[in-house]
Amino acid sequence: MVPRPVPPAIPPSPDHRAGQPGPKRAGNLKFTRRLLNADDALFRFSPMDWSRDAACRTIENAVFYPPAGGESRTDRLLRERDAKAICAGCPVAAECLDEALRIGEHYGIWGGMTDHERRRLSLGRSA
Repeated sequence: MVPRPVPPAIPPSPDHRAGQPGPKRAGNLKFTRRLLNADDALFRFSPMDWSRDAACRTIENAVFYPPAGGESRTDRLLRERDAKAICAGCPVAAECLDEALRIGEHYGIWGGMTDHERRRLSLGRSA
């Protein structure tokens, strides 16, 4: 893939030279018009590289997360059973679970565990 040219950073405004504020900043980073692409280091060294091989990658999120309006206990148990069955055959389930524990994910099925199961597991690890 041929890399795209990177547009220059936003030049300082004429007022900036007169002691007025220059371009907007976010922390110490100057806003630029540059867009990220798949060749950028951010994408090459992502901590979630394992997700490319996840069994859930092509499954709709509704299997792993409860609906916004809530669900009955029976529906929740059936949804969780289906999600855990997908996770059981996943080659990266351990990495998925580690990621959920690392970031403190509070929702959904990750690595074959519900949010309640992960909470119990992390409480057991910290004790």
